[in-house]
Amino acid sequence: MKSRNAFTLIEMLVVIAIIAMLASILVPAVSASLARARGVRCISNIRSITQASFLWAVDNEPNAMPGEINSPPNNDHWVVLIRPYLGTDKIKTVQNRRGFHCPETDGSLWNLGYAMNVVPGYPEETKAFRPDRGFGKWYRQFDITHPSDRIRFVDSHDWQVNHNYLTIAPRHRDRASASFWDGSVRSLTMEQAEKAIIDP
Repeated sequence: MKSRNAFTLIEMLVVIAIIAMLASILVPAVSASLARARGVRCISNIRSITQASFLWAVDNEPNAMPGEINSPPNNDHWVVLIRPYLGTDKIKTVQNRRGFHCPETDGSLWNLGYAMNVVPGYPEETKAFRPDRGFGKWYRQFDITHPSDRIRFVDSHDWQVNHNYLTIAPRHRDRASASFWDGSVRSLTMEQAEKAIIDP
């Protein structure tokens, strides 16, 4: 008798069912791991941006880095001000911006996926344009009240955030990465992020 070298239909269906079952187990696990990796990368990016803003403040003592300077010839947005401290002077190009924007966004020209809290000092102040100093007040690092509770940068769909303009974007499993004036970085719920901008 000749030996049989082929699968029967039932054997083939069993193999397909096993592969489908393994895929149903592995795909969600891999997706969750990739999402966690993007969250870790986001935390790393926002920590780098925060430290770079503190380095800017050291070079421009006693002022903290503002959201925007509108005093010619220095009409600069914080994304432009910060780029030398991140090791690149070409952060406005897609290739060089890739390492500094939130991995859940495409990092558009004026938005890295992060917003600076442009009015960090006192709740009664509102965002205001000043021809000599740009938007908001020039704060000194050591004048910031409650630095461990007040957001410096946060996941956002705009370049700025304040207590009147809450642009927070919870991207990482409905949580937002945020840095604080003491240099710490945490993952927050939307409620926690809003509180850290409005209340302290």
